[in-house]
This record gives sequence, C-alpha cells and structure tokens, in this order.
Amino acid sequence: MAQSRRQAILSAALACFNEKGVAQTTVDDIRQRSGASTGSLYHHFRDKEAIAATLYIEAMADHAGRLIEVLHALDPDSREGQKAAIGTIVKTYGNWIEKNPELARFVFLGRSVVSHPEDRERLEKQNRSHLRQLMAFFEPGISQGFLKELPLSLFHALVIGPAQDYARQWLGGRTEKPITAVLPVLSEAAWMGVGVLQDDAANEGGGPVPD
Repeated sequence: MAQSRRQAILSAALACFNEKGVAQTTVDDIRQRSGASTGSLYHHFRDKEAIAATLYIEAMADHAGRLIEVLHALDPDSREGQKAAIGTIVKTYGNWIEKNPELARFVFLGRSVVSHPEDRERLEKQNRSHLRQLMAFFEPGISQGFLKELPLSLFHALVIGPAQDYARQWLGGRTEKPITAVLPVLSEAAWMGVGVLQDDAANEGGGPVPD
C-alpha cells in the first residue's frame, strides 16, 4: 500500500510538472491530483524538489538498468559484440523513450531538477556506477582497436546525440514517424561514428577515454 501511494504521488507529480512546469507546480497540486493526504506525501518525500529529483533519478536508473541487462548478453571480446553494444545503447534509449514519453519529456528538462546536495550525491553515485559498467564492457574494444579513440563526451554525443535530437522532435510533435521506426538507421550511424572499420589500418583505435 505504501509503495502504491508513493507511486501515485510520483505519477501525479509527473503530470503536474509536464503541464505546469516544476517551478509553477505546488505541493498541494500534487497532493490533490494523487489523492494523498499531506501527512502521507511528506512521509514519502522531503518536499516538492525531492519529488522532482526522485522522478529524474529513478528514470535514469530504470533506463540504465535495462541497458546493462541487455549488454550482459553480448560478447565484449568481438567486433560484432562491440558493434551490437553500440546499437543496443541507441535502441534501448529509443525504446525507453517511446515507452515512457511523459517521463522522457520531464527528463529532457535536465538534471537541474536535482538541486539538493543529498539528491545530487545520489545521482552522481548512480551515474558513476553506470559509467563503470559501460566502460568495463568497452575495455576489450578499446584494447583491440574496434573503437575510435575519442574523449568520452564526444563518444557519447556521437552515439546518443542523433537519437536524442530525433526523440526531441518526436516528443514535440515535429515528426510523426516514431523513434523506434528509425532506430536501425540511428544505430548504424552511431557505429559509423565511433567504430573502426575492419579495413581502416591507419586508425589504431582506442575507444572512449576520459575528457
């Protein structure tokens, strides 16, 4: 019962935030929409900012968890496995957005909704864990030259950037074709951006490296 009430509060907050914006939404807006009592709402969350931070952090955790689960089924020691991993990143991202459009709209507001030091530390700890797992998968690709030597920020932009831009267009109603319909093209583009072609002897590879 407590978990369902907590989820009801989060769902109500998401709807309010997307309709009115985080700044304009009040705790009472969320309370009324969720049907929770004031005591119940504050039992689960410190304040409105904690609700917004929880939505963002848990959305990131859900997406990352799905991605890591799929990566575990791939072979990191082969070129095919590395290429499949790049495609998996793009496809998991696109599938998650199409399945959770309202949550994706909220996430696109950016991590600025995570403002409290306690919440920021929670997010940073989660992101560090996610990054360690991703880098562990790509280490064989780095050492064997399957991936171009790129700063991590550029690697991320080349893999996720095009899908992210398309997702924003789709969520904003500027394109009718859903993101899942173009994932094969986006996945191939991501591999062309970061992968080393088999006949590219001049490029010795290296993969994503810290900025």
